[in-house]
Amino acid sequence: MSEWREAFCPVCMMAHGMMGIKDPDRQWVKLGEENFWERPRRCEHFGLIKSSEGRGTMAMVGYFEPEEDVDGYYPLVRERLLAAVDEWIANGWLEKADVQAIIDKH
Repeated sequence: MSEWREAFCPVCMMAHGMMGIKDPDRQWVKLGEENFWERPRRCEHFGLIKSSEGRGTMAMVGYFEPEEDVDGYYPLVRERLLAAVDEWIANGWLEKADVQAIIDKH
């Protein structure tokens, strides 16, 4: 029996780890693996706008920013992000100096 490990995202609590790289022409063919956490971060926008195309198909329409957040996600995500930082400091996984260095950079 094999096992693998995944790390929780401290904000959304989804677990990520090694991911299969699939052949774009043959989705059932695995070409290799990549570590989710080593992928480039893509956080240029706050949110994603999708459109239902029917039969469970979603199409990407565009992006939105916190000031365009009509559903009230921003304060909730912000609260979770700050709570995650607080929890990581409390657990000893993050130092206050690490957070301060980011603050000082801005």
